[in-house]
Amino acid sequence: TIWSLFRTKAGAMFLGTHQGLTEYQGGRWTLVPETSRRTFYAMTEDPKGGFWAGGTKPPRIENNALLHRPVGGSFQSVPLLSIKNTVGCLVSASDGSFWLGTQAEGLHHGHRTAKGVESARVALPRESPREGSNYPARSSRPGEAA
Repeated sequence: TIWSLFRTKAGAMFLGTHQGLTEYQGGRWTLVPETSRRTFYAMTEDPKGGFWAGGTKPPRIENNALLHRPVGGSFQSVPLLSIKNTVGCLVSASDGSFWLGTQAEGLHHGHRTAKGVESARVALPRESPREGSNYPARSSRPGEAA
């Protein structure tokens, strides 16, 4: 099953499947090493041209992790310090931060630190708590905390 498809600005193409992350290189598809036991649902490119992919957590790892390949570098696992569930969607912002949509943990906004990606849940209006996502903001008045 193909869950996601992404082409970088440099022209590299990736498929996120239920059997890992696959890259199109030199006219053929190649499985990215050590990704075969993960499913990848989301991919993005950061402002520096680095490639990021998210999905299910690696086996035997407590919290989830994003996969990152900086320009000219190799793939590395980057821990998601605040998220323990599947990343279903992922967007890199122009300031280098990330927006992450998760399974059962709602929307998160975060940034890369020396230890991984630190994020905080974002309150969204009118969400159903039954869906296990973010809870609505409690106040819509300026200056009051949600």
